[in-house]
Amino acid sequence: MRALVVGIAMLLALTQSASADEVARVRAHLRAAKARLATRDLAPLSPAQRERRARAIGDLDRYIERGVFPRRTQDAYEGLRPRFIDDRGVHCAVGQLIADSGEEDLSRAINAQYEYAYVKDMKSPALVAWADTHGFTVEELAIIQPAYAKPIENDCPFRDTDVFTFSDFVLVEKAKLVLECTGVEEPPAAVHLHVVAVDQSRIKVTTQDSSAFARCFAKRANVSLASYAAPKQRTADLVVDIPSPQQLFEREIRSAGGGYGVVRDCTRYPAPVVSSAVIDIESAKTDVSIRVTTTPAQPDVSKCVESALQPRLAKFHRHIKWHTELVITPRVSSSTVTPIVASRASELATSCHVAGTPSTIKVAVSAKIDDTQFTVGVPGTSSAFASCFADAMRRALRDAHTVNGYFRIDSDVNATHTFKLETPRDRDKRLANERAQRERTRRALDRAAHEGL
Repeated sequence: MRALVVGIAMLLALTQSASADEVARVRAHLRAAKARLATRDLAPLSPAQRERRARAIGDLDRYIERGVFPRRTQDAYEGLRPRFIDDRGVHCAVGQLIADSGEEDLSRAINAQYEYAYVKDMKSPALVAWADTHGFTVEELAIIQPAYAKPIENDCPFRDTDVFTFSDFVLVEKAKLVLECTGVEEPPAAVHLHVVAVDQSRIKVTTQDSSAFARCFAKRANVSLASYAAPKQRTADLVVDIPSPQQLFEREIRSAGGGYGVVRDCTRYPAPVVSSAVIDIESAKTDVSIRVTTTPAQPDVSKCVESALQPRLAKFHRHIKWHTELVITPRVSSSTVTPIVASRASELATSCHVAGTPSTIKVAVSAKIDDTQFTVGVPGTSSAFASCFADAMRRALRDAHTVNGYFRIDSDVNATHTFKLETPRDRDKRLANERAQRERTRRALDRAAHEGL
């Protein structure tokens, strides 16, 4: 079973390379995602949300036609994986939509924390706010987001289905073998292997390289491949590029968000908000030392970060050194609150409408660090409207900024937004007109399809 699973995974990795086939695959994914977006009922959206959504879908069309997508380079992930912005500055579809909306800084901020993450795993209030402002749900952004194939290393002379295991076991086993053999000798840039399928159940790996590292690599490769089903009797000479332990370590730490997300997640109320952190990691022969210093000094936060990183880094017990200084941006700020207020205000005001509510409303939202809730004001409105609207807006803001059940106002907030009120009667009229327009469109398509038969 393991051989079958690995064989299928290797087949996908090979056939979905960064080539014309890969571009076609990503385009097909994006076109299918766009078709799914078209099935959503837009009635609950405000006019501004619908306009921004339509503009973003137009941007998506242009992105698909351009056909330039992120590439995978030196990450440690196997199989397909998303990448928000690649080393050339090419954005994924979601990242490009955000940038095209005029929020390139937001796109890059998300990339800094979630470069290889799936949208569904991103804990970003700013992303939630952007989606809401532009008439999308986070689930829709997750549908749009493609994943990309890893480039195939040029170390296999065969490309037929019975030799995938020969070269591509490296994708599964290489990092582990490098770390196991580093203690024997510093790794070379590459190792030359001769691989033979002795029979249907045994693969033999040898090397003519003289280094102790290469001999260790070949010996341990034999052990790793013992549980793989052999292909037909073939031989292959492979040149395996060897990453340094430091490179493997840096890939691992990047996949953990560079420690940024860990520090922020470990800063919990009532501890003072951490504004910056320094992380130093250094390996010994049998252990990895992690030292975290925060500003202001928070021993509990430092201990939490160390405990969170330790299990991921324990395998790097030789020749590792790493230092980073992080500036921790708050989860809740004026810049994250403003788009949520702008996107939700009209809808909430319509729901809370009472006779005499002015046609133009100004909403002001404020908070101080560690306030338990936001202060929401709508001057010039009745107490009934103001109470209903403030309660609803506070819930919307809290929901958007809650991550894994945890909510904290970790910076001062001041946000204002002025908008035109849509009364319930006006809303119902608009929705009725939109439903009628959709029905007319459906009938026209039905007629066209019938006439074409």
